Amino acid sequence: MRRRCLPVWALFLVLGLLVTAHTVTARFDEAHRADTVSVSDWRWKDGFVLTQPVAIGHLLVAQQEALPTDSPIIVGLFEGGGALARPPELCQHDTWSAQRTRQCIRRWEANLLQGSKGQVARQGATLSVKRTGIPALALRDWQTCARHGECDSEEFTYLGALARVPYEAVELSYGHDSPSLILVPVAKGPLFSVHYGSEPTFLNASQTLIVNVEDMNGPASVIATALQSEGPVVELQCLAARTADQALSVQFKGWVGDRTFALLLQNKGSDANGVGQSPPAVPFLFERTAEGLWQVSRPDDARTSRVECRQWGSPRR
Repeated sequence: MRRRCLPVWALFLVLGLLVTAHTVTARFDEAHRADTVSVSDWRWKDGFVLTQPVAIGHLLVAQQEALPTDSPIIVGLFEGGGALARPPELCQHDTWSAQRTRQCIRRWEANLLQGSKGQVARQGATLSVKRTGIPALALRDWQTCARHGECDSEEFTYLGALARVPYEAVELSYGHDSPSLILVPVAKGPLFSVHYGSEPTFLNASQTLIVNVEDMNGPASVIATALQSEGPVVELQCLAARTADQALSVQFKGWVGDRTFALLLQNKGSDANGVGQSPPAVPFLFERTAEGLWQVSRPDDARTSRVECRQWGSPRR
């Protein structure tokens, strides 16, 4: 008896179905690229063009003395600083299996879900966030494993609602990377995401501004985003170019009022003093006007150069 072979077209069809079956759950950043303001996207740096430049002004001596430059390190949202709820430490044990850790976090999350009064709900592996005028956002946990390799995964955990602006907060954990923060506006509008496990991220007291800094991959970056009721709007982006003699580290030094924050930038790429010592850190002050315009200032004698800032978005009150 002769065996009947599948036609070539049928073979490709079967292969295509198999591939589709393994990729039916797309990664969050792929599935929501068009409707998310992702401030950790590398294209913010690669596509930087100095249009609408923000002039860097002079920081007066009295202003320098008032800055909290001697304060201890300010921890970001991921590290527990700020208003976001964080999974309790009692769920973090090196000896626990991933399943046991997940069960502990799910029990903790259940109290937050109950407090949302139906705005956010979990059905098995899917977290659903209700939104006004559009379908609910469905965030589904997934995991795929290579036959003889490592596994990749995404897992979503509800962190509660922001207290002062209509956003729901969700943490996205990956199989091989530090977590991201997703902010979902209740109204129809884009989502917000930031890789806050590796990019220190800070929220002001009124929860209307969120700032993230990144200096691991040059150039060093500072982005300020306004959390408006209809969605996030990036307002300010600053880059400090990495050159042969300049590689800046960025340290957030705290909020000076609700619309102003301070940073320290230090050049670790050169020996400015010629005696094996790093040059002194340079304070920068970032201030947002009531109209949504940004002003940046630093000392006149600062040696840190090639820091460029541009205004994004539409100024709003």
